Amino acid sequence: MLKRIFLCLLVACLLAIPVQVEASSIANLGFVETEVTLLPDGKAIVTYTVRYNLVPGRSMLAFGMSGFGRLGPVFDEEYAWVITAIISPMVST
Repeated sequence: MLKRIFLCLLVACLLAIPVQVEASSIANLGFVETEVTLLPDGKAIVTYTVRYNLVPGRSMLAFGMSGFGRLGPVFDEEYAWVITAIISPMVST
């Protein structure tokens, strides 16, 4: 029980470390969601969802995440992806 409390406090401290998400003038940050899944072996899976709203007529080639400090995150490239969609306004008749 004490180990779980310590683990929860550790994860809370790690989430308190600011992670800087940088965007350029071609996009506005829509939202950022973070999900933490605690594993029985004491590790955690942290999932980030980031939405950028592009300025009309512009395109975005990439984005970067920084500010991890001394942490050494492992990125699961098999489950990392970018969803791009062009959403056109609904036309009423």
